[in-house]
Amino acid sequence: VGSLLIVPFLLVRAVPIGAMDVFKPVLSADYAGWSTSQYTGAASSAQLGAALLGLVLGGWLTARLGSRAMLTIMLGLLAAQCLFLGLARPLWDEAWVVHQTLWATQCLTMLLSIAIIPLAMRV
Repeated sequence: VGSLLIVPFLLVRAVPIGAMDVFKPVLSADYAGWSTSQYTGAASSAQLGAALLGLVLGGWLTARLGSRAMLTIMLGLLAAQCLFLGLARPLWDEAWVVHQTLWATQCLTMLLSIAIIPLAMRV
């Protein structure tokens, strides 16, 4: 029963990720001038990097800091990422902003997911 409680958390997590997945190609193509293959390569690299980060550091950080602390930190960092992206609109045509957005959202949401799983399993 406890493991089924993770489903609503994962569904809630999927909403902002889905919104960002719609926005990131527009950001990369319309503002930074990237081609589809450039975006796909950068997004794939970010997903692979986030998966490796989750495998290597995610569980260790969650065990060391605790699930609730990790969840709070990741939500705070995601909020800071959204604030940065909103305030950095004049820089949207810069490649480093697109790369930072791709990497930060992938890594933070991966670590957020890892922090949520133990919380859902406790119930």
